[in-house]
Amino acid sequence: MFPDWDKPKPKPAHQPMAVPVDIARRLTRFHEMPSAWWVGQFISYMMRLKPEMQEIIDRVQMQLNFSNPIVGTDKKTEAKLFPIDEYMIHVENYYLDIDLKSTSVVPVRRRVFLASDENSVITEAKKRKPRVSGSDAILPGTGNV
Repeated sequence: MFPDWDKPKPKPAHQPMAVPVDIARRLTRFHEMPSAWWVGQFISYMMRLKPEMQEIIDRVQMQLNFSNPIVGTDKKTEAKLFPIDEYMIHVENYYLDIDLKSTSVVPVRRRVFLASDENSVITEAKKRKPRVSGSDAILPGTGNV
């Protein structure tokens, strides 16, 4: 079930975009691109985590007190240098946007995940954090991951 503009010759033995015949007709009524839906389903099945791995991830999230939203910034040494305050302006604007769209009266807790090769960047960010709450508000990452 290749699109009209993509008809390989010779026809391959395996067609990853081919929707199984038993569901193809029904699927075309509900989705504009059945092959895209099928490939998406196939990939999500293939990429699913084993229960043991999901448990490890869940445990680490609990230990890190991982909750949403967290703004991620990448402050690597090989990137163009910007003052930390410039990053934090964008962080604050992001959270202000969330607060405006929220139906809650209480502002959302501001948290930042900061990845850097330099520990001094994380120390500086903790000193200069604008309205970022809690001792774990700046979550140190590493550039080596």
